[in-house]
Amino acid sequence: GFYADAQLNANFLNVDYNAPALGAGVTASADSTSVGVLANTGYRIQNGWGFIEPIVSLNYVNTSIGSMTGGNATVDFSNGQSLQAGAGGRIGTTFGTPGGTKTEVSLLGKVWNEFEDANTVTITDNLGNTASFSDSISGVFGEIAATATIYAPNRAWSSFVTGGAKFNSDFTSWNAKAGIRTAF
Repeated sequence: GFYADAQLNANFLNVDYNAPALGAGVTASADSTSVGVLANTGYRIQNGWGFIEPIVSLNYVNTSIGSMTGGNATVDFSNGQSLQAGAGGRIGTTFGTPGGTKTEVSLLGKVWNEFEDANTVTITDNLGNTASFSDSISGVFGEIAATATIYAPNRAWSSFVTGGAKFNSDFTSWNAKAGIRTAF
């Protein structure tokens, strides 16, 4: 029942902004790079009706966004870092479905903590005036999610859909994703 998994992500973006409300031709662009890892470990405890699965997770990401100049202002982003640890569990059940497939449905609940400081962005106008803004994701927050997964009879592939939220008194972030996994 014990498992450990890790997922490495790298995202390379070019961001282009147009601000017609600030005047014709006010545009800015910047390159952005995010690199991170999400690792989970848990233990599935089977019961006659389903399973209970305690989970511990670690999540780290570093994001770098280049400075942008547009109109009469420059926008500078701090190198954003996030280090989060979470603990919680899943509860669910598996049942047979047509064609010999199996379907698993589960509910996840976790408590997370963000260990890094707030990320900031600073805007400077052509007169030297500056204003800085920080994100509000810090400290302890919760996560809930519901997932349905369909497994092929030989478990060579599966497909899933999941939806959930992360939240505390300062923010709520909704998410949904779907995908197909294959064994190799």
